[in-house]
Amino acid sequence: AAAAGAAVVAAARWWAAPDAPGRGRLVKANPATQTLAETKPLAVRLTGELAALNAIDVNSTLAGRVSAIRFKTGERVPANSIVAMVEPSNGIQSPGALEAALQRAQDDWTKKKEQAAAIESELARAEEWQREDLIARRDLEQTNAQADLARAQLRLAQARVAQQQAMLAQRRALERQARILAPIAGVVVH
Repeated sequence: AAAAGAAVVAAARWWAAPDAPGRGRLVKANPATQTLAETKPLAVRLTGELAALNAIDVNSTLAGRVSAIRFKTGERVPANSIVAMVEPSNGIQSPGALEAALQRAQDDWTKKKEQAAAIESELARAEEWQREDLIARRDLEQTNAQADLARAQLRLAQARVAQQQAMLAQRRALERQARILAPIAGVVVH
């Protein structure tokens, strides 16, 4: 196996530098006559360019400003690591502010739900009293209007909770898009 490795090395083709005397021609080694014991260190000086086997440009689908670059030119980058972060330019609130707004909306919904339940109880009591002719029809209508208002406020509070949840979900989706990932392992070239 070692002799086969030497044969592979010896069978390699090299173009010599044309400025040296006796160079500028294709040189081929004969693998059959060279063995591992005869192998001597060989220094080869070549000029030219090296090109990456795989070159990939990474970019973001999110419009905004690059807020962090995690690797410098020449550094090795593992696959699927975050290379850079983009700050969205659309001015969406921070996740903390959105979570606080969601909590306020949920607290308001809880309060409106309790108020609606209390007014529904009052309405049921007013309907019972009106059947027994203990209150005027006008008082029942007023309580019914208050119940309608409480139901509308509860629906509005539910809509605010849903809106805040959607805004927070959108922000989290933008945060995932803001991460520019390395699709393969490699070295940063520029």
